[in-house]
Amino acid sequence: MNRIEEHQEDTICDIESAEEYFNSVIKKSKLYHPIIHYIKRLNIHGKYLELGSGPCVLTALLAESIPDIHISAMDISPYMTEIAKRYIEQKQLNHRILPFTGDPEDIQTLDGLESYDLVYSTYSMHHWKDAQNILKNIYQRVRIDGKLVIVDLKRVWWLYYLPMKNHWFTSSIRASYSSKEIRKIMNQLKINHYQIENFFPFSRMIIIDK
Repeated sequence: MNRIEEHQEDTICDIESAEEYFNSVIKKSKLYHPIIHYIKRLNIHGKYLELGSGPCVLTALLAESIPDIHISAMDISPYMTEIAKRYIEQKQLNHRILPFTGDPEDIQTLDGLESYDLVYSTYSMHHWKDAQNILKNIYQRVRIDGKLVIVDLKRVWWLYYLPMKNHWFTSSIRASYSSKEIRKIMNQLKINHYQIENFFPFSRMIIIDK
C-alpha cells in the first residue's frame, strides 16, 4: 500500500486543547513503557534532545527511569510547552527537563542548540513535511558516538481491510513509512549505520549511530 501525504492533526491552538491532549496522554501513558525499555537498553547517559515532546509525559517517565540524564524537550506548540512546564514542575523535574517551543523544520532553531548524546522523537515522523531534511538536520545535533532514535507507526497492509471507526489512527498508519522507504531515505542521506526494530503491532524504532 502506498503512503499518503503526511498526516495532519488538528492544531493545538489554545490552552484548552493542550490540556485535553495532556489528559488523553496520561490515560494511555503505559503505552510508553516499551519505548522506555528500548531506550534504557541503549545505555546512553548525558544529554538528550526530544523532538515533538508534547506535554512531556514520556519525557518525565524517561527521566525517572534513567536518573543521570538531562532532557531538552522541544514541541512546536507554545500551549503544549506551557502544559509541559506545569507538569515538569509538578513532578519536581525542573532541574533535569527543559521544555521549550521550536520547529524541527527550522534550521535556525536547530543550529542554536548544542549537541546531544541521544536525540529522539516518538510518533512524529509521519507528520513531517520533509522527513529526509529533518533527519539530516537533527542527525547533526548528535554527538560523536551518540545515537538518533525515531519511533513511529509502521504501515501495516492488512489494517486497510479491517472495519475501523478511528479514521485518525488509520490515516496516521497510512502516512507512516515502510521499511523500504526508510532505507531509501538513509541511502540518500548516506547513513549506513542504522537498524530498524519492530515492536507493538503498529510501531517501529529506527536506531541511527553517529
